[in-house]
Formats: sequence, C-alpha cells, structure tokens
Amino acid sequence: MNCSECGQPINSTDEFCTKCGKKNMAQENIALNKKNMHSRNPFVFGLFGIIIGVIGLAIVLFALNALPNGQGSIEGRGYRNPTDAGEAYLLGLKNQDFDAMISTFAVESYHKNCNFQAQLERYSAYRPNFPILLPNDNDFAYHLNLENRKKQIVQNIINQYMVYNVPSGFNDGQMVALTNTDDLEDFIDTLEDETEDYIFDDIKIIASTSYADQEGTPSARQMTENILDLLPNNVLQKLPSDAEEEIEDILKIYIESYDLGITAKNAEIYGVKEDDLTDIAVLFEANGQLWIACFETVKYNGKWYIGNLNSTIGALSGWIISTGGIQPIND
Repeated sequence: MNCSECGQPINSTDEFCTKCGKKNMAQENIALNKKNMHSRNPFVFGLFGIIIGVIGLAIVLFALNALPNGQGSIEGRGYRNPTDAGEAYLLGLKNQDFDAMISTFAVESYHKNCNFQAQLERYSAYRPNFPILLPNDNDFAYHLNLENRKKQIVQNIINQYMVYNVPSGFNDGQMVALTNTDDLEDFIDTLEDETEDYIFDDIKIIASTSYADQEGTPSARQMTENILDLLPNNVLQKLPSDAEEEIEDILKIYIESYDLGITAKNAEIYGVKEDDLTDIAVLFEANGQLWIACFETVKYNGKWYIGNLNSTIGALSGWIISTGGIQPIND
C-alpha cells in the first residue's frame, strides 16, 4: 500500500509514513473500529448477561416448582374419573414412588374449598389433629393447614407401609419393649428382614368401580356384578368361595351410607356437592393374593383426587385406620 499523502510505499502495519510522517489511515481506521466496538460491548454484553440470568432463574424456579407464587405445588393435575386417581396411587405404591403417591391427593384444592365450620358441626368438637386445623383467615394459617394436611397424608402412607410390610415394627401401634441387648439385636434383624421383601412390588390392577361410575341409583348387587364382569377368567377361578359375598357386603354398607346422609355431610366439609365425593373400590393382585382398596375421592375444578385413604366403606366395615384403605380378600 502507499501513503495517502506522498505516495511513498509503506506497510499496512506501519503507524506513520517513513518519508513524510503522515499517519497511516489504515491503522487509524483499525483503532477507531476497536474504540467503537469497546464502547458498544458493555451494553451488548450487559444486556446479554441479564437475559441469560433471567432465563437461568426461571429454569431454577421451574425445577423447584416455585412458579408463579413461590410455593411448590403438592397435589398433581388430577384425574378424569375417581378410579383413575385410586389406580394412580396404587401404581405409586407398587413403584415405591412417594412423591407420585402424595400427588394423587387434593391438598391445595382441598384447603381452598374446605369448610372449617362444617367440620366442627360434623364432629361437634375440635381437635388439633383435625384435617382442617384453622380457618383460612390469612396466608400463614393457610400454609399451616397445607403442612398439616401433607403431614397427615404422609403419616397414613407410613402406617399403611408398616402394617403390611413391617408388622413387627408396627406392632398394632403399640410400643415394642427392648429390655436387653439380645432383644434389641433380634428386633433389628427382624426389621431388616421385613423391609427386604416388599409385598406390593407386583401389584396388578384387575378391576375398579365407584358409585359415580354407575347409572341411576345402583344396588350393591349391581355394583358387585359390574366388578365381577371386569375380572378375567383366571382371576374368577382363584376367587375365594365367599369373596363375591364379601365384596357385595362392603358395597352394600357404602350405598347405605348415602341414605344415612354421611356422604352429604362429608361433602360439605370438602366444600363440594354430594355428587363430587365418592368412594372407589379397586381390586388388585399382590404377593399372590387378591386385595381390595377403598379410597374416598373428591372432584375439584373438574378433576378427581384422593381425598382420604380411609373411606366411608372402610369406616363402616370396621377396617383399621392404619391399613390406609387396603384389605386382603379372605383366603
């Protein structure tokens, strides 16, 4: 290249012309471009950094399930019908998926709709272990209610596990006396043996029904026949001789509860119509045995959730609360 002033040949890297001393215009343009670039970069990189930061924060919040109100959701999205909610719980039980089991319950929806006064009227008393602990008069009371409900759900799941998988540890809810070292070591060995074998790891759902699934006002006989119609032949052949009668007796008790107004009173506590609260019955196989699960389910905003593992069916049938609504059909 040549000097723009005198025409003397110069190198592009020369800052000045060696003959006339004129500044090399090519070097001046390079310096100007660098200056302009540096003047723009703080804004460009700063804006880019802000965008990346916002995206990163959103990802973290989403991963923590903390959008939009800063509180993680405990309940899931709900189910199309009540039996789907019960079957989803049993699938979580099979897979030992604790979070999946809890997500089948109405938690936030329950406390946004529940009726504290109806609960007091139902029992004519107040106890600090009630499902609805306090009136939802403020955010703090609301969150205390949420934590109380979650705690009760978790405790029911724990009891259910202990009853059927660790009976020595559950001991009918009584304290186990360990008076010496031998007793203590034997007890630990027993618990380790019991926890190694999980009796629900091969759950196979066979049939399910609910009062809400029936047309009109069904009888216990009709509901029993509906369940039996869903059973494959190989299961029917294995049914104990009195299983059909036992199932019908269970459903008969539940249908009678409607006449007694029990379901209507419970629905009022949930803050829903009577048609939006129903018990379900799910037959399943596990550990080489036939079982029945009876849960109370509730519908909020068009979606069904488990309201309580311990249903009206179980209560009126005399089932132990600690079983969590699951019973083996008599051998």
